[in-house]
Amino acid sequence: MRGLLARLRRISRRDPVRASADAARGMPITAGRDDYELGVEALRRGEIDAALAALERALDAGHDAAEVCLQLGMAELARDGLPAALDHLELALHHRPGWPGALRALGAARLHAAQYGPAAAALEQALAHGGAHAQTLSDLALAHRELGHFAEAEQACRGALELDPAFQAARFNLALMLKDQGRLEEASALLEAMLQVAPDDAEVRWSLAVVRLLAGDFERGWRDYAARWSCAQAVARPQRLPLWDGRSLAGKRILIWGEQGLGDEIMFASCVPEVAGAAAGSVLECSPKLQRLFARSFPRTQVIAVGPHGEGAAPGEAADVEAAIGSLPQLLGRTWGRFPQHGGYLRASPESVSRWRARLDGLGAGLKVGISWRGGDRRTRQRLRSVSLSEWAPVFSTVGCHFVSLQYGDAREDLARPGLPASAVVHEWAQAIEDYDETAALVCALDLVISVCTAIVHLSGALGRPVWVLVPSAPEWRYLQRGDAMPWYPSTRLYRQAVALDWSGVLGGVAADLARAVHEGRVGSG
Repeated sequence: MRGLLARLRRISRRDPVRASADAARGMPITAGRDDYELGVEALRRGEIDAALAALERALDAGHDAAEVCLQLGMAELARDGLPAALDHLELALHHRPGWPGALRALGAARLHAAQYGPAAAALEQALAHGGAHAQTLSDLALAHRELGHFAEAEQACRGALELDPAFQAARFNLALMLKDQGRLEEASALLEAMLQVAPDDAEVRWSLAVVRLLAGDFERGWRDYAARWSCAQAVARPQRLPLWDGRSLAGKRILIWGEQGLGDEIMFASCVPEVAGAAAGSVLECSPKLQRLFARSFPRTQVIAVGPHGEGAAPGEAADVEAAIGSLPQLLGRTWGRFPQHGGYLRASPESVSRWRARLDGLGAGLKVGISWRGGDRRTRQRLRSVSLSEWAPVFSTVGCHFVSLQYGDAREDLARPGLPASAVVHEWAQAIEDYDETAALVCALDLVISVCTAIVHLSGALGRPVWVLVPSAPEWRYLQRGDAMPWYPSTRLYRQAVALDWSGVLGGVAADLARAVHEGRVGSG
């Protein structure tokens, strides 16, 4: 851990063994007690800078290093100073090995840092050394959930509730564990019971909406989808105009603004043509990456690129009413049967598509297949959503295919990793990934896209291109709990994982279907 060795050198002279020796020579072992207590009290009041200063003085004065390092770690954690927090907590354990309090704190800090495996290890040690502890079991459940150990996560949650039946955070986490295991009715019942007790709990209401959407219960799911704005992680923007309530837009201009991730903006944009067609005028704010693509696709709508902090947003007088793009399905009453059957509502540049087709033709005869194998990041379940290229061997072995990378980010390390099958020849053109309008054109030039759950699925489906999706056993609601289709993208086909982290059956099925497509010389649409 960064800074750990330097920190060890700094306080090694003050470890408990030396403190005992000092006491034997008549030196007080309570040195720094006042500063330590001042630091703990300041931390309790939320005065982090004052707490850190007092605790550092206590450390210099010779107070017990393990105790001070634990409090320093908690103070750094309180202000999201994760590297320093982890350093301090590991030092606390260096001075007092097996200390349950420090192990609990270290586990919580590693969980916050998305270090799920090490977090689980620390929390399990805390339980082994300190016995059953409700908060520790609840944290352990979260770590297991992110690792794909859903049964273990459920067991830990239930253990926390046995110790503390009033522990609502553990009850909420249990509902998430049930959802991840596909037990949607149980998850819904648990969340509904929680809302009976606390009807204003936005996190619970939002989670219930997600469970219902995952089950395909769009009518009730959309109803509570607005709870997202009251959740802790919400990134709301100032309201500038009256909110559209779904009533007639005749004679009115509407401002629609993008939200959530790139894939969400693309998915919800399926509603834009209907809304724009009903209004006297429309303005759409979107990610700069999507501006050219949306402007070409929605010619009746003024499309404005808006930065992450609202840079370039339309002035208030640009419209009469406004709506978040994620609210449009509810306002339009979208149920399964009301999603339009389309051949693609986005339009790539015809000139760019022709240029990419010519480049793909240069690879030789055979199907041209785009692939994406890594989705999300450490905080958005990347481990569960991603499939290492070595596991794609059955797909790469398909004769008559040329594979092209659609992977965002730097894929060179993945493509150069030892152990890939000899058949894993994946062409990569950085300019097609760096510019999303070029990505759209390349997707349109390909015969097929095979991807994990990431924005490229939404892009391909919105362009009306065939896309086969590798869906984890605990999918996001956008991919639904069951079935091989997505109502917003008729050209998609879903291949569902049966067991978390085991992609062998999924990739075997994809390889068999790909071989059939090569034999037939074409890929069906969906």
